Amino acid sequence: MDDRQLAALVQEARRRLGARKGANRIYRIPPLQAALPVAPLAGSTSNPISIRFRRPGIVLAIYGQVASGLDADAATTEMRLQVAGTRDLITDGDSGQFAPFLALFGKTQNWFPLELAAKQGTDWTFTYKNTSTLVTTLPSLILSVLEVAEQA
Repeated sequence: MDDRQLAALVQEARRRLGARKGANRIYRIPPLQAALPVAPLAGSTSNPISIRFRRPGIVLAIYGQVASGLDADAATTEMRLQVAGTRDLITDGDSGQFAPFLALFGKTQNWFPLELAAKQGTDWTFTYKNTSTLVTTLPSLILSVLEVAEQA
């Protein structure tokens, strides 16, 4: 499916749903224990963790938190997201960057609204960074997705 076909599919899904913007699929980023906890060494990063979209859709939001629930830990836990190996969600204009959970998800909401198309078979790759020298971090992420069925 090329970009034009995906855009048409997403537009048709929006037309059918009208004003409804809710998810019909929740993606939990695979268990992070294989890559985390990220040790308390300033700048230590996890191994990249990828998910593959089985159907095309729209990612409506990313929900994120740290296991401790403390703002200080969310401020020193950062993430980077690369879409399809080529596009960085967080960037300085030249390359992919990390952003703190606290800045992305806030103190009380724990979510960051999006409207990003996800192609079937596309990998989204997450990497975490711990900027604290005191605390081991254990972040979790969930994607809210509106999947759209392929047209026959």
